[in-house]
Amino acid sequence: MGRGTDIEWATHTHNAWFGCTKVSPGCTNCYAEALMDKRWGKVQWGPGNERVRTSEGNALKPIKWNKWVADGLCGGCGHSPGDHGRSVDLFNATSGGACTKVRGKDREKVCECPGFVVRPRVFSASLSDFLDPEVPPEWL
Repeated sequence: MGRGTDIEWATHTHNAWFGCTKVSPGCTNCYAEALMDKRWGKVQWGPGNERVRTSEGNALKPIKWNKWVADGLCGGCGHSPGDHGRSVDLFNATSGGACTKVRGKDREKVCECPGFVVRPRVFSASLSDFLDPEVPPEWL
């Protein structure tokens, strides 16, 4: 759980709770259940078990991750996302159709390539907080 993931459709994973409840066949072989049992020895699984919140700092991580970021390398000038930084200013600067660097209040035009900018995709692992465990599996 955290910044970076091998889940192909997500950028980060997050769970603000310890423990969960299996809601569908998709929960079979859940990595979080194995972590709670074998790694941390804190099994809190299934209906009727107390759910415990993680730290406030952990709960706020998705807000920190919810920033515009440059997507990949620029074809014309070879910038990497790290060259630009992560900010809404980057989105504003690059949405004009030119690759730019942001230096404080100044925006420097670097080349004519499009500025590809995306928001990270955060998967919240606390889906059982929102899903009724009685719904048919095909709804999930």
